[in-house]
Amino acid sequence: MQTRGFSLKSLGTLGMIPALISIPGGWLGGIVSDALYKRGWSLTKSRKTCMVGGMLLSSIITLSAFTTSTYVMLGSFGIA
Repeated sequence: MQTRGFSLKSLGTLGMIPALISIPGGWLGGIVSDALYKRGWSLTKSRKTCMVGGMLLSSIITLSAFTTSTYVMLGSFGIA
């Protein structure tokens, strides 16, 4: 609130956006994992590939520390 100049109300509203983005992201991870398994990948390899990919993709949250744009910050939070 102090650094970005948000009010408590706007912080709550903007803070729920990354949580809402995470729901379809979880579904997408499951769909991709299932698709890899159906294509002949082992169950362990298909799940771990999605987990490692998700962890690598979550490192994009680093951008939020260096940007002044609220939209880039929310986007990086949502992707992470």
